[in-house]
Amino acid sequence: NRRSPLYTFFILSILLILACKYAAKQDQPTISIKDKPTTEMPIPVLPAAPGDYAEDWKIVDSLERQGLFKSALERVEAIQAKAANDKNHPQTVKALLYRGKYTTQLEEDGFVKAIQMFESETAGAKYPEKAVLQSILGQLYTTYLSNQGWRINDRTPIPDGEGGDILTWSAAQIEKRALEYYSASVSQESVLRNTPVESFRDILTPSQGDTVNGQVLRPTLFDLLAHRALEQFANERSWLNEPAYAFQIDQAAAFSPADDFVKTPFESKDSTSGKWLAIRLFQRILDNPEKGTAPVIVADLLRLQFVHNSSVREDKDSLYRISLEALHRKYSDRPADSEIAYQLALLLYGLEAENDKGQNAAAAVALCEDAIKRHPETYGAALCRNLLVSIRATSLNITVEDVSLPQEKALVLVQFRNLDKIYVKVVKGNFDPDFMTEVPYEKQLTRILSLPQVQSRQWPVKNPGDYKSHSTEIALEGLPPGQYWVLASETADFDSRNGIVAYTSYMVSNLAVVPFREKGDPNFVTVHRRSGAPLAGVNLEFFAPRYQRKNDKTVIKTAVSNSSGIAKPDLPDNTYSEVRASLNDDTLWVGSYSRYHDYNRREQRLQVHFFTDRSLYRPGQTVYFKGILFENDQDGKPQIVTGRAATVKFFDTNDQEKSRLQVRSNEFGTFNGAFTAPAAGLTG
Repeated sequence: NRRSPLYTFFILSILLILACKYAAKQDQPTISIKDKPTTEMPIPVLPAAPGDYAEDWKIVDSLERQGLFKSALERVEAIQAKAANDKNHPQTVKALLYRGKYTTQLEEDGFVKAIQMFESETAGAKYPEKAVLQSILGQLYTTYLSNQGWRINDRTPIPDGEGGDILTWSAAQIEKRALEYYSASVSQESVLRNTPVESFRDILTPSQGDTVNGQVLRPTLFDLLAHRALEQFANERSWLNEPAYAFQIDQAAAFSPADDFVKTPFESKDSTSGKWLAIRLFQRILDNPEKGTAPVIVADLLRLQFVHNSSVREDKDSLYRISLEALHRKYSDRPADSEIAYQLALLLYGLEAENDKGQNAAAAVALCEDAIKRHPETYGAALCRNLLVSIRATSLNITVEDVSLPQEKALVLVQFRNLDKIYVKVVKGNFDPDFMTEVPYEKQLTRILSLPQVQSRQWPVKNPGDYKSHSTEIALEGLPPGQYWVLASETADFDSRNGIVAYTSYMVSNLAVVPFREKGDPNFVTVHRRSGAPLAGVNLEFFAPRYQRKNDKTVIKTAVSNSSGIAKPDLPDNTYSEVRASLNDDTLWVGSYSRYHDYNRREQRLQVHFFTDRSLYRPGQTVYFKGILFENDQDGKPQIVTGRAATVKFFDTNDQEKSRLQVRSNEFGTFNGAFTAPAAGLTG
């Protein structure tokens, strides 16, 4: 969706950043009144312009800063009375918002009481103030449900209708009430269309994207309230049960040009369907005689985005593309077209296929470049610039085998994007396993570059200009045995501030070491990496793991391979170590190895499975059960246990024993019996 539409009610800063207090854990048996989680309204940000009654609001602000919320509330109530007498609707709404905030801070269940206060004031309000209050109430209910849903969702709906108030309603009822208020807020369309949004400037906070080339996007109160309602209707909700006849956007006509779209009947049996309510409201918004203006163009674009996101049609991508292209052609000379171009470019870039050779991405780039050129100062142009950065972004990653043979070329897999050359460097390591220990990530590259360089080269890579990721292989020159780091960069200076630098380590060795077990004991076979021939005299050293040894690299155990290439270290049970192999000037870190006691004998213990005649019982009902006794043999296979005496106990929900039976398994390992469920007490 577009950025925050037009002037945003400054109540959004009050209502959309709400916190839940969790004073008591869910698993506690009781929650006192004081411990109930509450939804709070934080201190709002006032509009930049002081508006009417500026001196009175300065006093309110001063009292609030001193923490004198009760005095501030009294002052706000006086402002509301003055505004009501002056028929100053914006100031009346502003005062109500502050009353709600201070009520939340001062009273228990304050947020609920704030909602009830708004309900009372809305009932007696006149238009257009009433419509604004209805929109706020819809948001208050939604906010409460969002923050308290984890508790409310466990409430059981009342079959004969839900009386009472928000403290007893189910989540579905609260969600339904929010939808009703949002719908009611735009019901008096003619009154709202004749009310300039500027008349409510005292409770509006200007947004960066309120205009397109100086034209206001939500010029009337209807536009503003309608788009607030759309944000709620278009939101996927989980509180309402979806009926079998749920409304789905499956008509191609939903993508039609605006003139045809507003005439299309969209029928639904489900009057609470957010998608249906949104479609109907879009029809009302677009049925506007001022066609071709920025508000209508942007609203039409929002409609197409919504339909594309919500449609269940398999061809929705192609329908969306056709609609965007038609809208782009129709309004190419309007500043709002930059946003159409952005959405079309975003779609094309997202539709990038494996075999299209980058035509869609190239088209997206062309669209964005053209939009920026024609309408450089618009919001859509800013979006296009960001998209171009994403499309043209470079990427670089390298992968190399852990171990290569001495003096033979080592292949490096290079994965890259939007690059035509890379710089490669190899430096000599020192086999120190703690070389990078406790080195902050941002300093690792500097640490590696401090090692002596042994190779350096620039490699050209083929960039087909399709903005996709590609891969190729490069061959490093052969090196003597040792440990090395290979680095790849898009810049010659290998400075991560100027471009991507990828790095990884690898070893060069003739050694290969394979662990195996013999009668539960750890052994290692050492062979030549190329020929597989066994190697005698290979020294294996076992070090404590890094988290244990700190700076102490003392060898725990050593072992030397025999003429068959086998080394048998005498490692104690429950040992975890890091292994290093060496033969003359050839060294190889094998990795980690653990030895734990092998419990070959499987645990044998008596087990039972119960079966009952039903899954749920009423109080006082008979519980018939059957059980089977078994235990696992040496191979872990279950075997029935016959002729075994056992005691079966019956507990209530408080883990209090209510009854017991003595039973004995028959020749099939089974037994049976019955209990009577408690007729009184807690169920569970």
